[in-house]
Amino acid sequence: MSNQPNVGGQVETYPSTEYDIGGRSDVAAGSGTPISGFSSIDSTFSEAFPSEGGWDAGYDLWTDDWKNETMIWNQWAGSNDFWPKKATIAVTLGGVGYTFYPNCNGPADPANEAHCEYMFFRDTPVTSGSVNILAAWQWEVANGYASASDIPTQLEYGVEVSYTSGTETFPMTGLTFDVS
Repeated sequence: MSNQPNVGGQVETYPSTEYDIGGRSDVAAGSGTPISGFSSIDSTFSEAFPSEGGWDAGYDLWTDDWKNETMIWNQWAGSNDFWPKKATIAVTLGGVGYTFYPNCNGPADPANEAHCEYMFFRDTPVTSGSVNILAAWQWEVANGYASASDIPTQLEYGVEVSYTSGTETFPMTGLTFDVS
C-alpha cells in the first residue's frame, strides 16, 4: 500500500523484487559471467496496478556492481509518461516493439555508460508478459551503448511510485527469471 503526494513528479518510493545474477564479489574479484557469456536471460511478469496516480512498472537491470543501469518499462500512468515521450529509437526485443532513450550525462557510449540510464519503453503498455532481457543488453552492445564484457549484477522488477490518488496497492501477481 502506498499513499504518496505529488512532489513535482519525483519518485517517492520503489518497492521491487530482486534476483542476484552476479554481485559485488564477482566484479570485485574480476570474475563473473559477462553479457557475451549468457545464452538467455528471460523473465515473465504480471501485476494488477491501479490506473490512478503517477507511476511506472518495469525492470531495473544492473551491470558491473550496480554501475550501469538499464530500465525496461512495461506500463506507466499519470505524469510518468515524461520519459516514454522522449524515446524515439525503435527497437524490437524478442518480437516485442519498444522505443529506446539513452538518458546520459555526456556521450551515450561504453566509456560513459556509468553516467547513463538506458531506457526501453514497451510500444503497447501491458500488465503481463515476457521480456527478453538479454536481447536488451545485446542490442545496447551491438549499437555502441554498452560493452559485451559488462557483468550482469542484479535483475529487479518493481514500481516507481511518484504519487497516488489516496491509498493504493500495487500487487505483483507473478514474476519469473530464467537465466542460462
